[in-house]
Amino acid sequence: MILWRLLGTLCFFLLPLAGALAQERLLNITTSPAKEGEPFEVRIEPPQNVSISRAIVRFRVYGTSEYRIVEAQPEGNRYVARISGEEVEPPAIEFYVIAQLTDGSRLTFPALTPETTPASITVMPKPENDQLILISPERGAFISEDELVISFSFYRISSKIDRSKLQLFYDGTDVTPRAIISENMITYVPDRPRPGRSKVTVVARDSNNVVITTNSVTFTVISRLDVGKPVRSEIEQRKPRFTSQNAAEVRSERINDSTINYARLNVNFDATLDFLSVGAQVYITNENQAFRQPANRFLGRIGLPFVEVKAGDVFPEYTYYLSNGVRVRGVEFNATPGFIRTTVLVGNAADGFDAQFVGGRVTIPVNSPNRSDSITALLQRGFVRIDSSAAGETFQQRTALGAFSRNIFAAVAGVKTDLVSFNLQVLRGSDDITGLNRFQILQRGVAPQQNVAIGAGLKVIPVAGLAEIFADVGFSLSNRDITNGSLTPQQLDELTGNVGVAERLQSIPIIGSYNNLTNLITINQNLTPLLPIDLSSLAFRFGGELNIREIGNTTRFEYLRQGSQFNSFGLAFYLPDVQGFRISDRLRLLDSRLIFTAAFESLSDNLLRQRDRVLRVGGTLDATTTRSLFRFGAAAFPGNQLPNVRLEVQFQGNKNNIGATFRDSVEVNSIIQVATLSGLALQNDNTTFTFLGDIQKAFDLQNQITLTLGLTGIFTNRNDNRDLSLSRTDVIYSPLDSQQVSQNFSSRAIVLSSSFAFAIPLRLNVNFTNQQSEFFVLDPAQAGSRPAPRKQTQTFTAIDIGVGYAFLNSTLRPTIRTALNFGDFPRTQLGLNLAYDVAQSVQLSGDVAAFFVQATNVNGVVIRASTDIVAALRLQANFGN
Repeated sequence: MILWRLLGTLCFFLLPLAGALAQERLLNITTSPAKEGEPFEVRIEPPQNVSISRAIVRFRVYGTSEYRIVEAQPEGNRYVARISGEEVEPPAIEFYVIAQLTDGSRLTFPALTPETTPASITVMPKPENDQLILISPERGAFISEDELVISFSFYRISSKIDRSKLQLFYDGTDVTPRAIISENMITYVPDRPRPGRSKVTVVARDSNNVVITTNSVTFTVISRLDVGKPVRSEIEQRKPRFTSQNAAEVRSERINDSTINYARLNVNFDATLDFLSVGAQVYITNENQAFRQPANRFLGRIGLPFVEVKAGDVFPEYTYYLSNGVRVRGVEFNATPGFIRTTVLVGNAADGFDAQFVGGRVTIPVNSPNRSDSITALLQRGFVRIDSSAAGETFQQRTALGAFSRNIFAAVAGVKTDLVSFNLQVLRGSDDITGLNRFQILQRGVAPQQNVAIGAGLKVIPVAGLAEIFADVGFSLSNRDITNGSLTPQQLDELTGNVGVAERLQSIPIIGSYNNLTNLITINQNLTPLLPIDLSSLAFRFGGELNIREIGNTTRFEYLRQGSQFNSFGLAFYLPDVQGFRISDRLRLLDSRLIFTAAFESLSDNLLRQRDRVLRVGGTLDATTTRSLFRFGAAAFPGNQLPNVRLEVQFQGNKNNIGATFRDSVEVNSIIQVATLSGLALQNDNTTFTFLGDIQKAFDLQNQITLTLGLTGIFTNRNDNRDLSLSRTDVIYSPLDSQQVSQNFSSRAIVLSSSFAFAIPLRLNVNFTNQQSEFFVLDPAQAGSRPAPRKQTQTFTAIDIGVGYAFLNSTLRPTIRTALNFGDFPRTQLGLNLAYDVAQSVQLSGDVAAFFVQATNVNGVVIRASTDIVAALRLQANFGN
């Protein structure tokens, strides 16, 4: 979907506000159309001059607060994350992307506050196919083998289809020859329908063999002897089945006069035989390097009734606050006897490797006359101390940081019934420094850490489908640097000022001794929280959901408090130091053709008052910032050739309690006096308004041509409510006050998309985009004067054209595309893609793209002219029954 490629650029416009404006740091995001119940794809392309080593997508349904995670897999020159159709619900799906680049940096999309302001895609409700209408059986029905009749009506398109090209598939088998085709209907009555879950698909084509529409239905056939009896479980119904999805790819990139070649192999296999299920996933690439975290992926699994074992790369999601998708390479054991659930995981979340150095070593002797100055000069040039002896200290220039192997142990125990679900989890993570001396640890450039966390999750469903209550909690002990090991009991007493604290700790039965405790977590000045225990390492939330199906209304409420020091090595993302509530409501009317949504959120930070300013005259300035967010949306999917429309407005305010001025004592001309000081640099006071409008309409033109048009507009305006004039003569302004820049910001993004479908296998897509943003920056300080704020305007205009045709009975499908970018980021892209179906389940595709980047200067960032070429060849084969 072109919209989010353009919104990726919009996020790029926001980067100056974060001090990170550079074209090399733009993630290019596109998505597939979002339709209810169908898989949804997020496609991630890296910035120029660098590749992606790993990318994950966290997503949620609009109005809910829980994010789920899926890891993107490399395909061609991009990464693709696929979200299951079960998770795609109207009115929208929200997501954000976290991408780890090969240069060690990390990018997100959106670029700013991704968790709180994720990307939002309209989800089209799944109305019944009004061209190929299902007559029987009902969707999801359990039906006797004697009563199964499969029937579809195509009376609305009877003049367009070729009845001789109709196809009916029953569990993948073409049964069209045994079906009855009348003027407006196709009917099939199986002689001996297979008991169990089945799927039927109908495909309608025109005289040119072009697919007009399809429709599917799933149902479960039960034996006549089982009518009236409880339906057998899905495990009991399973038959021997296997699926295999495989791909091999080679790719070459020529960027900035350097060439990089890639090779990748992806193999996926799953099989079930009676009560046994097995599976394997293998992803191998030449991008795997010794001085980076592993790019290869391996996973094998074997499942029996009530037991499953996985070995390889797993992405555990156990409890909300302890595990939400961090990769662990190890062994996972799951046991589910009855309503009991137990899981044990042992493995590594990261590999260890040395830092990378360049050049020779420099030793500064102990008796060097300018020893201190020489060491300072080396440190300023990027040298680090790698050794020390009686003779002197040795330094070398470090070019890349190292890492420590991170050991992970997690255990989960709980119960799950129709009424209640409860899980208790413990997690311990520790960076392995075994066999390393202090200098070997320090030269890696990162501190080894430890983490112990305990958490629980509870869900109660008093009335299925109507009400749900949930609660989650987590507590952690984290050590930011375990290099020097634990303190002795006496040192701990001195550090905490609490004599005998170690003795009291070891008197706790579960601990037993101080030594046992230090084996669990290193105790030193880097431990948080250090005694006394406070709420900074506690995180919890609770809430509920009410679903009134009779009126199509769903309401959800959540309260949360997340401490600033809480941490879990199993978390991919965590928002610290916030508390507040969220409430959302969704109303579906007219069979989901009209959907209203509303959400309100109020969150505040500074939970332990650590940001407050203590005044010399007594008292404090409350620096707590409260963020209030209100969203309202409406979406209409009327059908009957009417356009689909979605509108959404959002108001967000950020404000703390610090006023424009405050009274405090200050030294003026060597005299201490009480004066009026400016609070400008301490203030946070802004409001943001965003409007999104989206309209889509399909037109049936002459000669069986269909034109689909879309118009999307996104308008954002932020107002800084602070007084930046510095004009009051009775107020003392600080140097930080003079460096404040207006947070006023405005942006406009307009996207016009069009696609043509012809009677011949020709397709044409044309998209036009125009974006403009305005924001303020500070000019370099003039001698003896205040830096002057300056308003900057950035514009971006793009035209994207794609033309595709199908040859050889649609088995060969070339696509030519071009993209012309104008404004502040001039670039031209030309590309060709060829896809060839070697067999029904084997596809060969090739892609080549050329990027012509024009030299420009964007806010002082020089972008030189270049011609970049990316080429890829991919073979994909899928098998199964």
